[in-house]
Amino acid sequence: MIKLNEPRVEITLGVFLMMLSFILSFLVAIDVIVFDSSLTIAFCFFVYALSLIGLVLGFHGVHELVIMRRKKEGEK
Repeated sequence: MIKLNEPRVEITLGVFLMMLSFILSFLVAIDVIVFDSSLTIAFCFFVYALSLIGLVLGFHGVHELVIMRRKKEGEK
C-alpha cells in the first residue's frame, strides 16, 4: 500500500494536480469546455485551487525529501 505522506508521492500528486489545472485551463481557452459567465468564474477559482494545492504539495514533498537526505548524511 502506498503511504500518502512519502515525499515522492506528494511530489507526484502535486505535479499531477498542476498538470490537470493547466490542461483544464487550456481546454477552456480553446473553447473545448464552454461555460456560461457565472460558471466560468467558479471554474477559474476551482482550477486556481487545484494549481495552488499542487504547488504546495510539491514544495512540501521536496522539503521533506531534503530533510530525509540531510538526516541520512548526518548519520554517516
